Amino acid sequence: MKLTSNITRKSKQSKKTKKTKKKIVDDKELRLVSMAVLNAEQIKKLTEIYNKNRSSKIWTEEQIKQFIIDEQNQIKKLDIYRQYYGYCIFNNDVLVGYIIGKKNINLLEQKYLVNSKPNKFDILFSIGLGENYKNKGIGTRSIELFIKMYQKKIANLGKYARKAKFYSDIAADNIASIRAFEKNNFHYSHDIKITGKPYKRYSRLVFPSI
Repeated sequence: MKLTSNITRKSKQSKKTKKTKKKIVDDKELRLVSMAVLNAEQIKKLTEIYNKNRSSKIWTEEQIKQFIIDEQNQIKKLDIYRQYYGYCIFNNDVLVGYIIGKKNINLLEQKYLVNSKPNKFDILFSIGLGENYKNKGIGTRSIELFIKMYQKKIANLGKYARKAKFYSDIAADNIASIRAFEKNNFHYSHDIKITGKPYKRYSRLVFPSI
């Protein structure tokens, strides 16, 4: 009886451990932080994560620093005039990834539009995570946080803002990223090529109820 009891206890403890391991994302600890406030160590970490998630151009720390300076200038502007948003994803105070959004994508890349009219509040954004933080739900939740942040920023900027869209270009073979966007109500739009490689453009309304 004691042997059976011990096995049962160990089995229950094992199940509890597995459940604990699965819960990587703590909503209270997951947050988006402007790149404008990163320190030197965090810039180095961001450079590493950014380059591992890029299929083409590699950025140096100096280029990342310049991007951060640009972000510092951007946050001084009213949201109606901002051209892009740069955020780092922190989970339990550890930098685990980034989200970068660029506005006016319709005006910049007309050739990629399909059955869509230009809207200066449209925003194309991408997400990248460190290797140890992929497939743990962090991407899905971070996208949700970015959506809520942008909704709040443009909600009172007029009727055109209320009709804006989110866009994201995802590598055709990046199934995990596609699923993360689909969980946030993004839908496949069309295929495109970036530096000769196949990507899929996904989109959704910023305010679905409009």
